[in-house]
Amino acid sequence: MRRGLIALLLLVGCAEEAVAPTLLGADPDEASARGGAEVLLEGTDLPPGSKVFFGDVEAEVLTDGAPDSLLVVAPPSIAGVVDLIVEPAIGPPLRLVDAFRYSALDPWFVQAPHD
Repeated sequence: MRRGLIALLLLVGCAEEAVAPTLLGADPDEASARGGAEVLLEGTDLPPGSKVFFGDVEAEVLTDGAPDSLLVVAPPSIAGVVDLIVEPAIGPPLRLVDAFRYSALDPWFVQAPHD
């Protein structure tokens, strides 16, 4: 009985603890409001097949580099700051508050209507 208990304690002590996924940041963390910029999201233990959102708008995932990165395309937005959200298929979403800034459109990009 004593040997069984010691073996069980050794197994429990050697078991790996589950590590919660984390979202660490974005590179770059700013782009034009017209969208289209490639953004590398970095983290730890990011689940494969996750969806990515810039605020409420879903981004296209170009490369799923789970468990430590996701390469995405920033969707168009209005100028301002948004949260970055990674939604795994299973488990709670990961959120970085105010983590990405959309800069105002360049004046040459905005065209006045023609008559």
